Amino acid sequence: MAQQKGTTKTKGKPNSLVTKYLMLYNGVQFLGWTWVALIMVAHYMENDNCSGLWKKEEFFVKFFQSLMAMEIIHAAVGFVNSSPWITAAQIASRVFIVWGVIHIFARIHNSITIPLMLTAWSITEIFRYSFYFLNLFTTVPYVLVWCRYTFFIVLYPLGYIGELLTTLFALPYIRDTKLLSIGLPNVSNISFNYYYFIIGAAFLIYIPSFPQMYLHMMRQRKRALMPSPKKIE
Repeated sequence: MAQQKGTTKTKGKPNSLVTKYLMLYNGVQFLGWTWVALIMVAHYMENDNCSGLWKKEEFFVKFFQSLMAMEIIHAAVGFVNSSPWITAAQIASRVFIVWGVIHIFARIHNSITIPLMLTAWSITEIFRYSFYFLNLFTTVPYVLVWCRYTFFIVLYPLGYIGELLTTLFALPYIRDTKLLSIGLPNVSNISFNYYYFIIGAAFLIYIPSFPQMYLHMMRQRKRALMPSPKKIE
């Protein structure tokens, strides 16, 4: 997600409606992704494989991942100091994976890529939303700032690989079932092949965007963790 500087306080009034709303939103998201993580831990305490994990997680992941779309609006109307375009780009890929791939193709629900993604997503969001929540009314503890801007170094590539592999594993089912594809002839004389759409989106947008997004977050990390040089008098 779009990064915000580590230890700054909110510029709004602590008791403003916007601040209260953001506290509620970030608090709900923090609890939601914590629950997603706990479900995964409980699953692996009882099982030695990922079979059935998505069935337990499905409702919560769909709900809290879809709820993230609100963050595009938050950025667009100025509730937070983030770029709506960067926020939209980061959220869109995950929403698409959840609804455009996993939801449609049940055969990949037991894929090892599911826990790979959920691990990266849940840990990232637990740090992120706790950071945002505290940042609204107090200075964020440095340990949380450090975790927020350090764990992504591993978690972001892990989640990215999980998302990409999930999509690649779904491709044979997309091709064979022709779901969401429109063939000719038809009344509108329009054709659409979901299989090639996925391939095009992956190789023309998703893969090329990774270095740019990763370097963006590394720059944010440097600004958040490196103190500004003091003037020598």
